[in-house]
Amino acid sequence: MIVKLSGTVLVVLSVVAILSTGCAGPSYESLDDSPVLTEEQEWAALLEDSSALAASASEDSSAFLSPALMDELRGQAWHIGPEVYYFKYKEPSVMEDTGMFYGLTFGFTSRDWLPAFPEEQPWESKWMGRVEGRFAYGRVDYDGALMDGTPYTVGGIDDFVWELRLLLGPDFPNHNSMITPFTGIAYRYLNDDTSFDPAGYERESNYLYIPLGLETLAQLNQGWFWGASVEFDFFLWGKQTSHLSDVGSSDVDNRQNNGYGARASVKLQKKGDKADLIIEPFIRYWDIGQSEVEMGVVEPKNYTVEAGIQFVLVF
Repeated sequence: MIVKLSGTVLVVLSVVAILSTGCAGPSYESLDDSPVLTEEQEWAALLEDSSALAASASEDSSAFLSPALMDELRGQAWHIGPEVYYFKYKEPSVMEDTGMFYGLTFGFTSRDWLPAFPEEQPWESKWMGRVEGRFAYGRVDYDGALMDGTPYTVGGIDDFVWELRLLLGPDFPNHNSMITPFTGIAYRYLNDDTSFDPAGYERESNYLYIPLGLETLAQLNQGWFWGASVEFDFFLWGKQTSHLSDVGSSDVDNRQNNGYGARASVKLQKKGDKADLIIEPFIRYWDIGQSEVEMGVVEPKNYTVEAGIQFVLVF
């Protein structure tokens, strides 16, 4: 009886041991020597991995524009500087004015998509907005003829010109360079006054046009950049006012409907501590068709060439 009871106890104890072992689950030897992490340590490691992944993504997304070029562009930039250029206005087989002009160019460019610091991320929408103008004065020499065909020349004629342009376009950066197509609206005024001469009179030229252009900027090396710009000017409207009252007749306004303009430039830009210096040779060209006839007076077909150089400070 005691033996049977002992046997029964042994069987029960064996079953209990087996069940206990099954609940605990099988044990395996570790395949590596990695320490067992607490729950807090696991969360810390997960956060660290997430931060590294975000930093990597940030670095990849900002690779489209180098910090040097981002710093050079400036989110808000003013520019001002002198320009000097050779001027030629010609009405084929009629007359021409030639001389040197000296002026000032100025403007403001906004690129709000650029961050305040290179390590920050720029906006996804990248647009450039610019307002710019110039004023120049020159003395030109006239070589032509009087209305009766008599050859006629006048020297030292005072001319001045001013121009105002509003431009807008998207920026397309690519690490160390950027391309910006642009358009806008612009107005040009030129005054030519020979009224000091007995046979001369004051003339005013007005052009309204749409610029269509492309400009580039690229990094050469530390602190040096180069750029270029090409532009076609779609002529919208022109008016030539001839103050013939200076010679005893009536003033005439001739409407100009046909023509176009073009311009191009290259520039070398040096980064400075407080301001950048730009040296920019340029050429500007206008080809305007014959005007409408007004009071028996017509403004002949003409073209204008301006070729010179600018020295501009950007800050």
